[in-house]
Amino acid sequence: CRLCGAGSEVAAGETVDFYGTTMSCTDVANKLAMSEESGGDMCSSVQADFATSCCFATCPICPSGFNLRWEVDVEYNKATISCGEFDGIIKGNGVMKGTTDCLSLQSTYSSACCYNYATSSYAPGSSPSTGGSPSNDGTYASY
Repeated sequence: CRLCGAGSEVAAGETVDFYGTTMSCTDVANKLAMSEESGGDMCSSVQADFATSCCFATCPICPSGFNLRWEVDVEYNKATISCGEFDGIIKGNGVMKGTTDCLSLQSTYSSACCYNYATSSYAPGSSPSTGGSPSNDGTYASY
């Protein structure tokens, strides 16, 4: 059983009163994952009681309707990493959806890292022929 739903992560620094015992949200999530089945009564109850306090929506690099181009390389903090690795770094750093940091990251990296599979189009403001956007072969894009 996962405490936080898809598109959200555990707020590691938060603590809650877990039915009479002060626990970190990470400990609540771990306890739930190891002891409860997904969809069970206890799982649903704990999710209902603690998801608001313990979970936050993570910052997606790609806008709604676009997919992540895992293999494309970008420059971040003076290092070259793939967009797939970059997505994990954002989640690991706890960047929340809708924050100034999130909007800045999306503005900077979505054109290189995102595409719409259904239409084969790139994220808003980009195309394969404009400067700074990747080609379909996954070549290096620097920002």
